Amino acid sequence: MKNRLFFCLLGLLLTATGYAQQTTWWGYWTATGQSRTEQLTPGDGRHDYGIRLMPADSVLRDGQIHGMRFLLSDKSAVRRAWIWVSARPFKWDGDAGPDMALKEIDLSDLRDLQHGNGSDDDYTEVYFDAPVDVLPSSNKRSNCYVGYSIELAGTEASPCRPISGGPDGWPSWREQQGYACFADWQNVEQTAGPLALQLRVSGPRIGRHAACAMPIETIYATAGSSLGSGDGNRLLTIALHGTEPVDRITYEVSIGDGPAQPTTVSFHPALTEIESQVVLPLEATLPAEAALYDCTVNVTHVNGEPNEDAWPQTPFALYSLSQMPLTTMVMEEYTGTWCPNCPRGDVGLRLLDEYLGDRFIGISVHNGDPMTLPAYDKSASKRKFCEGYPSSAVNRAFGCDPYQGFDLRVKRFQMYEIADAVLQQPTVADMGVTAQWDETLPVVRVDAAATFRFSAAEAPYSIALLLTADSLTGDGSDWLQVNTYAGSEEWDSYMDEYTQGERRVKMAYNHVAVAVKDIDTGSDGSISAPIAADVAQHYMADFDLSDNKLIQDRNRLHAIALLLDTRTGEVVNAAKAHVQGAAEGITLVSDATAAPASYYAPDGRQLSARPRGLVIVRRSDGRVRKEMVY
Repeated sequence: MKNRLFFCLLGLLLTATGYAQQTTWWGYWTATGQSRTEQLTPGDGRHDYGIRLMPADSVLRDGQIHGMRFLLSDKSAVRRAWIWVSARPFKWDGDAGPDMALKEIDLSDLRDLQHGNGSDDDYTEVYFDAPVDVLPSSNKRSNCYVGYSIELAGTEASPCRPISGGPDGWPSWREQQGYACFADWQNVEQTAGPLALQLRVSGPRIGRHAACAMPIETIYATAGSSLGSGDGNRLLTIALHGTEPVDRITYEVSIGDGPAQPTTVSFHPALTEIESQVVLPLEATLPAEAALYDCTVNVTHVNGEPNEDAWPQTPFALYSLSQMPLTTMVMEEYTGTWCPNCPRGDVGLRLLDEYLGDRFIGISVHNGDPMTLPAYDKSASKRKFCEGYPSSAVNRAFGCDPYQGFDLRVKRFQMYEIADAVLQQPTVADMGVTAQWDETLPVVRVDAAATFRFSAAEAPYSIALLLTADSLTGDGSDWLQVNTYAGSEEWDSYMDEYTQGERRVKMAYNHVAVAVKDIDTGSDGSISAPIAADVAQHYMADFDLSDNKLIQDRNRLHAIALLLDTRTGEVVNAAKAHVQGAAEGITLVSDATAAPASYYAPDGRQLSARPRGLVIVRRSDGRVRKEMVY
């Protein structure tokens, strides 16, 4: 899930003969794009291909478009062709509208891959009679559409869509930066990639020596280490925006209030492609103090000259950690005995539990059967990820099938690679939890501890607690698991117990959620600010189980603590522990010698006044107990 934006565009970006040095080629163009032009073949009639430029594109604002070039696979069926610039998606009959610049292409100027010689003759290059303004800041135009149209007659040799695949992260990044691709006014980036189309542009924001640092995802590293070595997300992507070839770039990394750390990188041969990108190691030494830092990368010089780019720098967040905590994978599986497809969720939980051991926490959230816990079944977190049964949420970061992962067409267990990827994701805190059954009351006392590995003034985190039970069984048809896989030969051997089983299976259910506290957002005040590195924050709460009908055997109970990021709702880390046997009984106030220092409600909330009744008391000697206060 990291480094999705880090890629390098290779290309054939050449200066057009007869144009001034202030103009340059801009846009997406790669040699690999040529091999992707055979994907889709349009039918008869006119077809429009274009890109949308939005105000976010700072490089082109206040500039002009002189012309464009694009790829066709076969021009044989083209009867007419045009290039155009429009203020909006358009419907036209061949005449230019009031918000549209249009130029018809002489068919003798049309080029294609089929009849080219593998060099510059492969692309069609066309210019407007006069430059056209693009995204001028002085008017109300919010978007600018640029592209070409072809009218076809006959489909046997029709040109295929001239597109390029593009790397992971391209569509979302380009949309953010002000660039989207259309074919017949349908966005094609998500399925087909960006168009192999470039514009000849000029403008005050296009400098001779210009480059910008691309967005950087949050970086996690050990305090005092160097970002240029070791594992992790420590790469820098720089996009070229100048008209001159680039033989060296100097960038500075600023971490918090510390001094800027400059690095100069040379290129041999020089880089010549505007809008291409180069991936470099991100060189910087981290402070010794473990903390969360606001950081900036600033490209200060290009070719030894001051950087002329309109946006030369990019911010990023850096977690400088005292040590790197291990991430635990939490999978909340949504299921029900009535669901004929849900046995694969049961197998998925078991396989992941066996594969990951202590680094996996499975939670089975039942619906419409005797094990349903309404507070969890109707939770907002479930509504966000449950699109059917079975389904699952992984660390509340994404949803997938608990057995097949992301590809439901493949009928085999596909969660191993997903699990490996999740465990590689960095986190910022270690989690621990203990739990005991109080013999004097039907209560489970849970103590969760979060140890953050950095210091910060704010604490956008909270803890949610729950109990799960194993080996739940019962009589009656509602306890029988419906099984659609009986007799099937399509699934892998992991499913044998069900493919070779009956249509309704009597079974024992594990990982079943039987009690929760603040499962969606965590408990208010469970994590307090400021955060101090390597200092555990404890949150203690009691589960009153006097009316709980789901628990069958207290010896098969587990307590789970989820550390949640309150900004995103994602699980930062988690811990699981077996609920131990008898705890100490209730201690009466008269039995204690040390004075009470603070009082807490059974759910862990601190009380401002001396209460009466059963509460949690923290005494001056450090002891924390449940006590009866009169």
